[in-house]
Amino acid sequence: MHGGWCSLNTLTYTYSGKRVSMWNFDLSEVPDDAEIASLAIRLTGGQGYYSAEGQLFRLGMKTGSGTLNSSDGSALYGQGVVHGQPAPFVEGEYELSTSEINGAHDTTGWLVLGMSWPSGVGVDGYSYLGTDATLLVEYESEPCPGDTNGSEAVDVTDLLAVLSGWGACIACDADIDQNGVVDIADLLAVIQGWGACDGVPPILP
Repeated sequence: MHGGWCSLNTLTYTYSGKRVSMWNFDLSEVPDDAEIASLAIRLTGGQGYYSAEGQLFRLGMKTGSGTLNSSDGSALYGQGVVHGQPAPFVEGEYELSTSEINGAHDTTGWLVLGMSWPSGVGVDGYSYLGTDATLLVEYESEPCPGDTNGSEAVDVTDLLAVLSGWGACIACDADIDQNGVVDIADLLAVIQGWGACDGVPPILP
C-alpha cells in the first residue's frame, strides 16, 4: 500500500515552522478478518537533515479520517519511536508497532504515519523526505480459493467466470492462481473450494 505525502505545519510554533511529514494509508486492501502479524514502513529518498548519518527522527501513528489535517500534525509531532538515520539515505525499512494499525483497521480504515524530530535536537523539525513511502503489512487471513467475485462463497458464478475466461488472461479474477492463464488449475480450485467461505450457503442455479 502506498500512502499520500504532505508536509504540514502543526501551527504549534508559528515562528519556527515546526513540521511533520505525514503519510495517509488506505487499509481497504487488508481483509476484514485479517490478523496483522507485523508492520513496517519503507522510506525512499531523502533531503536535508534526514540524509545525514546518525540523525534521529520519530515515527508515530494514529487513526486517520482519509484526509490529512492540522490536528493530525499536532497529534503526531514529536511522537512515536526514535530511529537513527543511516547514510547515505537511499532506502530504509523501519519496524512499527501493530497496535495503532489494528485500531485504525477496525474503525476508519485509514492510518496516518508521521515523521518528525525528537525533542531536544536543536532544530525545529524540517522533516523532509522523498514522496515515496510504502506500508508493509503482514497478516493472516482465512483464504477462500475459488471465490472470483468476493461473494464469500464459491458457487456457479465463479464456475462460469472460469469457463468464460478460459485461456490467456492478465490480472483477471478468473485466474485464481495468477499465473497468466485461466486453465485446469483454476477450475480445480473452484471445484475444491465449492461452498460458503463464511457459513453462508452458496448460490445454486
